[in-house]
Amino acid sequence: FMAGRPPNTRADQLGSKRATEATPTPKYEKIDVDNATAVTVKSGKKLGPLAKSLIGVLMIAAVAAAVTVPAVLLTRSKTDPSSTTVTTSTTSTLSTTPDIVTETTTTTTTATTTTATTTATTTTATTTTTTATTTTTTTTTTVTTTTATTTLTTTTTTTVTTTTTTATTTTTTTTAPTTTATATVDIVSTSTTTEAELVPTVTETITDINSTVTETISDINSTVTETITDINSTVTSNTTEMTEWRDTGSMNIARFDHTASVLTNGKVLVTGGRYNLNVFLNDAELYDPSTETWAITGSMNYIRRGHTASLLSDGKVLVTGGFNGTQSLNTAELYDSSTETWTTTDSMNYARLGHTASILANGKVLVAGGRSGSNANITELYDPSTGTWTITGSMIYARRDHRASVLRNGNVLVTGGSGNTGLTNSAELYDPLTEMWVMTNNMNDARHYHTSSVLTDGKVLVTGGLINGVVINSAELYDPSTGNWTATSSMNNGRQLHTASVLTNGKVLVIGDSSSAEIYDSSTENWTMTDSMNYVRSSHTASVLKNGNVLVAGGSELNIALNSSELYQSS
Repeated sequence: FMAGRPPNTRADQLGSKRATEATPTPKYEKIDVDNATAVTVKSGKKLGPLAKSLIGVLMIAAVAAAVTVPAVLLTRSKTDPSSTTVTTSTTSTLSTTPDIVTETTTTTTTATTTTATTTATTTTATTTTTTATTTTTTTTTTVTTTTATTTLTTTTTTTVTTTTTTATTTTTTTTAPTTTATATVDIVSTSTTTEAELVPTVTETITDINSTVTETISDINSTVTETITDINSTVTSNTTEMTEWRDTGSMNIARFDHTASVLTNGKVLVTGGRYNLNVFLNDAELYDPSTETWAITGSMNYIRRGHTASLLSDGKVLVTGGFNGTQSLNTAELYDSSTETWTTTDSMNYARLGHTASILANGKVLVAGGRSGSNANITELYDPSTGTWTITGSMIYARRDHRASVLRNGNVLVTGGSGNTGLTNSAELYDPLTEMWVMTNNMNDARHYHTSSVLTDGKVLVTGGLINGVVINSAELYDPSTGNWTATSSMNNGRQLHTASVLTNGKVLVIGDSSSAEIYDSSTENWTMTDSMNYVRSSHTASVLKNGNVLVAGGSELNIALNSSELYQSS
């Protein structure tokens, strides 16, 4: 093939020209690591005539069948003192087809940073900073042919992304938890393919491919800076421990068996009661939550204990019935908070002691039961718009010392009490629309001097009371949707003449007949003891203030009247 080549060909001209050229000297350009400047390396080698002839045959076969040049693999690993390892792998593949020379370069850089963990006894601050510098690798390959010189230059830039995590100092009063900061360097793999078109007629193959890869890897400085602020393990607190109960201003007059009403202005009106077993009161006073003080206000027209007090829709307070030491009363009077005065209103049709008074949805007041010579089953309605009383439907059972609750549907549930034939466990419902009473299912226990509270879910919780002289701790729930009673968990202590207050969080605070107090949680139907009051009390009052706290006032301890009052701070 070579012997039959015509003289004076382009290959001879090129060969003659190259014979006069000096062998190329490799050139290096200094890399600027900070600016990620690429390094270019050029390399070449002159081909002799005999080599050209021998390689020509090989080149023809390579062009026909496509030759893949083995990859040049360079791997460098560096582990710095901070346990950070950087591995860079560059793989170059050069393949030749009849028309195209293709070089594929794949560079993979992996940076792995260990986790820095710092633990302090009380407070630990850990900061981890990891810095990675961009690495640029340039590979230059020169391919020489007899008819054309094709230079393939592939530049692969690998960018290492650094994530820096800084742990914030955490201060506690006991032992600070371990804080772990982890810096993670993402792995970036870049693959670049460069194609160059070849001259269709190839008369000379490649003698040598010098693939010189110059790699510069800048160190990845992994600096972990650790700052630990030493805090003495002993922490001194100047905060005074707060209990759930605390004393507030005392009333001007000691009393028990009285009433307490939260007015529209937020103050609390206390009326009547008795000082001891024989002295009854018509005095009234006001508690101001903003100053936590009591002030005397106008006195009622009648002395009374065991009466009722109801806050009307116009802000006035209606007081009915009671006992004056000689007889039960049918008198009623109104307190006007704007003038702090009392005025009499129409008297009830029947005198009553130990009765109940319920505010209906229509604004009228339903008075039921009580004692006047004998126990009464007669009920009557007070109309604030006319100031008059009218008889309404009678209860099925006569009762006194019972309890009444206004349900969400507007009906009134009356439970227990003492009837003409003794203690009863019966319950009945009053419908304001029909003004009629109907029986509902009986309680599990007969009781009087108990409490009855409407819960946030609409059910009614009945607690404690007295059965044949025995104080009980049982509790049960009434479901208006079914009319059924179910026993719930019992209180920790038996109670009578106690109070039950529905708190703003829906739980029920029960206190009295001792200094103990406990909380009922309707979601779990369990009782939990809470802090005890500062005084033993029974026949006291408990009022939920607008701020959610509960004001407990007066009461008796062994029939001795108290003028003290205290606040339960609801959580």
